[in-house]
Amino acid sequence: MNLWAESAPFELEMLHSSSVFCLHFNSQSTRQLSSKSTPKSLLHNIVEELKEAVNFHDTSGLASKHIERILKYNVADLADPNGIICGGLIIMSTFELYAPTDMQTEENIKLASYLGCCFEMLRAVAYIVDDIIDSSVIRQNKTCWYKLEDIDLSAINDAFMLESSMYFILKKHFSHLDCYVKIVQLYREIVFIGSIGEHLDIQTQYQDFTTFTMDQYKKLVQNKTIYPGGYIPMTIALHFAGVTDPDIFQKTKSMCLAYGELYQFQNDFNDCYGDPEVNDNIGKYIEEGKCTWLAVKFLEIATPAQKEIFKENYGKTDPCCVKKIKQLYDELSIRDICIKHETDSIDMIRKNPEFSGKIANVFEYFFVKQSQRYNN
Repeated sequence: MNLWAESAPFELEMLHSSSVFCLHFNSQSTRQLSSKSTPKSLLHNIVEELKEAVNFHDTSGLASKHIERILKYNVADLADPNGIICGGLIIMSTFELYAPTDMQTEENIKLASYLGCCFEMLRAVAYIVDDIIDSSVIRQNKTCWYKLEDIDLSAINDAFMLESSMYFILKKHFSHLDCYVKIVQLYREIVFIGSIGEHLDIQTQYQDFTTFTMDQYKKLVQNKTIYPGGYIPMTIALHFAGVTDPDIFQKTKSMCLAYGELYQFQNDFNDCYGDPEVNDNIGKYIEEGKCTWLAVKFLEIATPAQKEIFKENYGKTDPCCVKKIKQLYDELSIRDICIKHETDSIDMIRKNPEFSGKIANVFEYFFVKQSQRYNN
C-alpha cells in the first residue's frame, strides 16, 4: 500500500494568522505510533543510574546533583505534556514497526526507550554547543543552558559530561548484545557527521554571501540535520530490530533526504516569515548570515545590482539591514516561490512509490508532531 498516494494523509495549508507553513495530516489516517515512547520516568531511571556512577568518583554529591540538573534542564524538561520526548520517537517508532513479534518483549521495548533517551542526550549536547557558538539566548522557549548565571562557559564541560554519560548508559544496558558495537559506532557517527555539519554552518559567515549555492545548502542540511538527526537514529533502531535487508536501509535513507530537506526548508521559511510568538528562535538566520534555501533561491534569480545590496546587508544585526533583505525577497516574490516549492516537494513525496510501507508511518507521525509545533 502506498500510504501517501492512496490515503492522501496530508494537505498543504497556510496558517494565515501567523503566516507559517505547516504540514497537516488528516486525523483519520494518522497512526498514533509508539504509545510507550521514551517517558520521563525512564529518564528518571537514567538520572539515578548516573548519580550512582558519579558518586563512586565524587562522594561529596556535588557532581551527581549537577548531572541531574543538566539532564532535567536539557532533556527531561523538553518532553511534551504526555511525557513523550519527540526526538526519541524516531528510534522507538522505527523499532516497534520493524522488530518481529518475538522481539517485542517488555525488556526490548524498554531497551529501545533507552536508545531513544541516549539519542536525546546526544542531541542536547549538540544544542548546548550550538547555542554557545551562535551566541543564542533562547532554546525552545527557555534560556539557553550556558546563559544561566551560574553556568556560563562551564557548559562546555557539561556537554562533555552529557556525551560521556550517554556512552555509559549504552555500555551498561547494551554491552551484552551482539549489536552493541554497531550501535556505539552509529552514535559516534552522529557526533562525527554532526560536527562536520556544524563546521560547514560556521564557515558560511566567513564567505562571500553571494556565493551561496544550492549544492552547498544541501550538503549543509544533510550533514547538520538529516544524517545525524534522522537517518542514523533510524538506522540504530533498524539494527536493534534485527533488520538486515539493504533495501530497507536504502529506502530509509531516500525518505530521510526528502523529508529532511522539506523540514529544513520549512524552518528556513518560518525563520524569515514566522511569528516569534509561535516559534522562539525566529528571525536570526538573516542576521547570522546563514546559508538558507531562501537566500540561495534569491541569488539564483537576482540581478547583479540586487546581489550587491544583498552582500551589503546580509549577515548584519541592524534591523534596517534585515528589512532591506526582506524587501529584496519581496521584489523577487520569494514567498510565492516558497509556496510552489513546498507544494512540489509534498507532491513528489506523495507520488513516489518508493516512499511507502512501514517506514512511511514513522515519517507521518513525525510530521504530525512538526505540525503541532507550529500550532501550539
